[in-house]
Amino acid sequence: VKGNHDGRIEEICRGIENLEIVEKFRLGNILLLHGHKKPDEFATLLMGHIHPLASRLGEYEKAWMIATSGKRRIVVIPALSDLVGSPIPTSKKELGHFSPVFRAVTIDRLTLHSLEGEYLGELD
Repeated sequence: VKGNHDGRIEEICRGIENLEIVEKFRLGNILLLHGHKKPDEFATLLMGHIHPLASRLGEYEKAWMIATSGKRRIVVIPALSDLVGSPIPTSKKELGHFSPVFRAVTIDRLTLHSLEGEYLGELD
């Protein structure tokens, strides 16, 4: 799934068998996209873009974000690289600055989890 920093990815990946570069991908009721554009309708959205870092004991660590909006669920994947990351805001209201996905929905609940799945808390 192509992201906002993948400008020449088609050229770089040319010749790789069984690889298709797409803006979004549906797998049943799950929509996968990078997260830098407003989403189509979805029941479950799996996205990146934010590269969330949660503060714990004065240190930042990669984190999963799991949000609900009515009956919809949004899962934000932590960055795969150690070179990128963005501290998570302390309020759900601030999430719209990070992704148009969060400007397009009203978040009811957002929880944070460590890479190992440990519950780290939730945003107000």
